Amino acid sequence: MDERKNIQLALHKWMVHVIFIYYFVFFIFGNILTLFILIPKYHTSMDYTMITSSLLGSIGMSSMGSSIFYIRKLYKSCIRRDMTIAPDNNDTLIILGTFIYYLARPLFSVGFSILVVIGLATGLLAISIRGGELNIGFTYLTMFFSFFIGFQVGSFIKRLERRGERIVNKIMEV
Repeated sequence: MDERKNIQLALHKWMVHVIFIYYFVFFIFGNILTLFILIPKYHTSMDYTMITSSLLGSIGMSSMGSSIFYIRKLYKSCIRRDMTIAPDNNDTLIILGTFIYYLARPLFSVGFSILVVIGLATGLLAISIRGGELNIGFTYLTMFFSFFIGFQVGSFIKRLERRGERIVNKIMEV
């Protein structure tokens, strides 16, 4: 049975407002950062390395992806009444957990987008003959993947937990 079916999210009404504003700020931030990297006039005038451009663009895209997903999740929860609007003195741990859940997801997605850039750069540089140079295609690739990591950050966390445990176990065997 899916354990998520039994979970009841609860927030104070003011928290719902704060979280919506928080996600819209993340969305706008992500758009600005992404456009800054995609518009060559701004991107090339700053003389960024490809890694810097990739990191900035990926952070922007993961911020957009995460905020899109969680704005949608939050408004659907409000419309369907899947969330309890709690009185001020009720279920403080559930309320705190729900609030942190919503606040942390975009931050996690930003962290994972950095992991995407590092992982792809490491893989590409490890197989290149002369420490090959990265080009703008690398930036676009990391941005593309980072959007989906941000959009599906919850699924990414679950997979990371499963695979991370296997990787750590293999490292410990060596």
